[in-house]
Amino acid sequence: MGMEIWDGHTGSDGSPRIVLKLRGRTTQREFTALIDTGFSGFLYIPLLVAIPLGVFLDSLSDATLADGSTIRVLLSEFEGDISGTPFHGEAMMGFQGGNDILLGMEFLRTTDRALFVDGIDHVRGPSKFKQAHPLLV
Repeated sequence: MGMEIWDGHTGSDGSPRIVLKLRGRTTQREFTALIDTGFSGFLYIPLLVAIPLGVFLDSLSDATLADGSTIRVLLSEFEGDISGTPFHGEAMMGFQGGNDILLGMEFLRTTDRALFVDGIDHVRGPSKFKQAHPLLV
């Protein structure tokens, strides 16, 4: 039996988005995240969103942006769920990127998902690409 399909939507800008819950030490909250295939990491959370969740800050690291510039980010292990399916991984946190929470390519690989966008308002599956489980947007 395969995993269920995660159903997302496209935002007003046409970018794929999905609703997820993030859990910190003090609370959990539901957010709409942008699926950013140009982001190689697992999860990016704006610091002003992460702090109220009560995160543990594990370390600092440098991250290279698409324009080649380097920024300093905070790192922390994070957990959450999408449609009741739990996930965990390393989140980058910083002041870049506005208020968007980003799910990157490492997230898709780690959760064994493939992204399908049908050009209307959601993704079509199921995936036959490397037996990945579809994420519908």
